Amino acid sequence: MMISDEQVRRAAEYLRARPDQQDCSALSPCVDESLLARAVRAALSAPEIRIDRVRQAAYVADGYLPDPDTVAAKLIGRVISDSIR
Repeated sequence: MMISDEQVRRAAEYLRARPDQQDCSALSPCVDESLLARAVRAALSAPEIRIDRVRQAAYVADGYLPDPDTVAAKLIGRVISDSIR
């Protein structure tokens, strides 16, 4: 799922404004053990080669390379947005 720069900005503002939580690393989600076991089984049963990723890599190898600053901004934005879930 793609997120916009505006969504990232709002997520960062939300995290800065939260008086109850100054350190986001202190968050520890409670995960049901059976759900975790099912997720591990699903991940282990996934194919090792994903055709969609192979096609994407071939496209990149053919000359399309995204701007590194854009990639970095999107990665940082994703981390910020995911931290409020």
